[in-house]
Amino acid sequence: MKGKKDKGPSVKKPIFKKWWFWVIIVVILAAIIGSGGENENEALSTTDDPSTSTSTPQASDTQTDGAQGESNSEFDNINFVVRNVRNDVTGNWRIATIAESIETQNYALDYYNKYFEGDDEIHAIVNFTYNTTSKISVMGNLLDVTIYEYVDKEEHDAKLLFSGMVLDEYFIDIDSGEILNAQETTSTKEVSPDSFVADVKDVIQGAISSKDESITDVVLQNSNLCVYVDFSEKDPAPLTLEDLALARTSSITDAILELKDYDSLWETITVDFGATGHITNSKENMETNGAGRYFPADDFKLE
Repeated sequence: MKGKKDKGPSVKKPIFKKWWFWVIIVVILAAIIGSGGENENEALSTTDDPSTSTSTPQASDTQTDGAQGESNSEFDNINFVVRNVRNDVTGNWRIATIAESIETQNYALDYYNKYFEGDDEIHAIVNFTYNTTSKISVMGNLLDVTIYEYVDKEEHDAKLLFSGMVLDEYFIDIDSGEILNAQETTSTKEVSPDSFVADVKDVIQGAISSKDESITDVVLQNSNLCVYVDFSEKDPAPLTLEDLALARTSSITDAILELKDYDSLWETITVDFGATGHITNSKENMETNGAGRYFPADDFKLE
């Protein structure tokens, strides 16, 4: 009987040829891929959620249409959006619109402290609840608050702003917060022809050129205030002396009309330019806009 053939010593298979090795590898890879997918989904979910986003919004997302230089915040339970005024040639006018049952005097001083960037600014607050437009401006240590009747769409154009009828005016002491009406602020001021003439001479000095021009006299007689101007030595080229007379009348009368305390003393104001002629304006022709009181230049007649 033949014996079995000796096959020699057995050889073990390498580990990577074992079936269970590849099963383990597949399980490990599946775990790694699954974990990576969850992390990616979590990252995408965090980025897509607005409540968790840390990105800074662009200016176009927060800017109101048509507004320039805006700021928007809650202030004393009123949402003020302060912006520039369209067609404002001064660059100093600002406007805000609200619809609240609250009087301007209850927040005017706080509004000034928060929103005014300079005392040369004039702010308008349109209140659609009351149909009023409040003008806030600075006079020394006082806030001048003037309430106008609202004019349709005046908030869109500086040419319409403050063109409504004046309903009320009062002043607020910036230091103390005390509210004074217009009569109280002028009740202690001396109102006499002499003080009127003295104040006129003072306020109109800046209304003319210091070169080749001078105010020679100011006279109040029979309710006519007459200002005498000498510019006979002046060469206004390329303008004429007549053109210069119209310009000087506007600047001189604008300054005089700021002296509201003396309204009872005059009915007409004449600016006399000697040989060039004179221009007379009547109180009844006086008009008011956001910059104050004035005589319309179209009414000037050199005689």
